[in-house]
Formats: sequence, C-alpha cells, structure tokens
Amino acid sequence: MNERKLLDALSEFFGCHIKKDHDMSTLERWDSFKHLELMMMLEQEYGIDVDEKTILQAASVLGIKELLMERRLWQANSVTG
Repeated sequence: MNERKLLDALSEFFGCHIKKDHDMSTLERWDSFKHLELMMMLEQEYGIDVDEKTILQAASVLGIKELLMERRLWQANSVTG
C-alpha cells in the first residue's frame, strides 16, 4: 500500500475525493457508522485486528497510514499526493 492507493481506496469507500488531511471532523460522510464500516474493511482487507486503539487511531487518513506502517503494510516508496 502506498499513499496514492490509500487515497484511491478511501475515495472509493466514501464515494468522494479524499485528501491526505481528511479526518472524521473534516469529512461529513465520515460519521460514526461509516467509521465502523471502515474498521470492518481494514480488518477484512488487511487483517488488522480492530481494538479500541485502532478505532481511535484510524479516525484520519494520516492515522490509517500510520496504522498500516505499524503493521508493515506500507511501501517505503509511497508517493505523496
């Protein structure tokens, strides 16, 4: 996974253009229900165990990126967008 792929995947998931600075407070479509759906997607697609820490950390694009980096699912040659 790299930044472009993450932004594309999140854009498809939310049905709108996602930027790297988006989070739950800046994107109206990212409500608590959609956040739970996102957690299920991360668990299914990437095998990430969802716990309280994960739920809190993944409340922003940056947090999701950091989560993927922690799990070694991030490519070092990621492209900024």
